[in-house]
Amino acid sequence: MIRQTLALLLAWTLAAPAGQPSRKLSLKERLLEIPTGSIIEVRTQANEKIRGRLTETTNEGLSVQRFQNGKLETLAIAYSDVKSVKVTAAKEPPGGKAGKTAGWIILGGLAALGVLMLVGLIMMATGCH
Repeated sequence: MIRQTLALLLAWTLAAPAGQPSRKLSLKERLLEIPTGSIIEVRTQANEKIRGRLTETTNEGLSVQRFQNGKLETLAIAYSDVKSVKVTAAKEPPGGKAGKTAGWIILGGLAALGVLMLVGLIMMATGCH
């Protein structure tokens, strides 16, 4: 009886859908997820490669700031002109590398404290002083 119940439960679990199938995001939706300030590389429909900083995304398109020929320029690119976009360097979160370093230091300290507590518990359990 238990074997049949387990077999039925396993068959039902395998046959059940694994949730909603993920749909592919449109180019506009993917661009809206990129943080402003990230370094991106845009490939246009005309096969031009534009590399620069994402400064704005609107309903019509995006703005990329780049340094070319000794000048800083901002290009407005319509979504219909974009073939692909690649993020080459994401914008650093607030705190940047200092926050990551502090996090690793705290994590290391907590790990060391855990090891010391474990050694202390073992010593207490075995009667060592």
